[in-house]
Amino acid sequence: MTDDPTRGGILALDLARNTGWAYGPAAAHLTKPRSFGVWDLGSAARGGHGAVLATLADWLGDAFKMYRPSLVIIEAPLPPQAQTHANTARLLIGYCNVVELLC
Repeated sequence: MTDDPTRGGILALDLARNTGWAYGPAAAHLTKPRSFGVWDLGSAARGGHGAVLATLADWLGDAFKMYRPSLVIIEAPLPPQAQTHANTARLLIGYCNVVELLC
């Protein structure tokens, strides 16, 4: 892998309404990501689940253009029995689906 920060690194996502993300090259000596932050995806109450998922798709599309990752890693959602509400479960699974679709 080259040292070019815009080609072929890893984009890691902690999917939630406030999605944490980090991007960096796949290097054994790396101690911290090159870029990281939080995407505020908004509230489903304001625009429904579709609006929240569309916001994730927009942020992710921008990240793909900027970083051109070769690998995207996401944290698995909680299993259904651990969910506290059906709407939350739908949204968390939706996040994973959007990422997988765009990848």
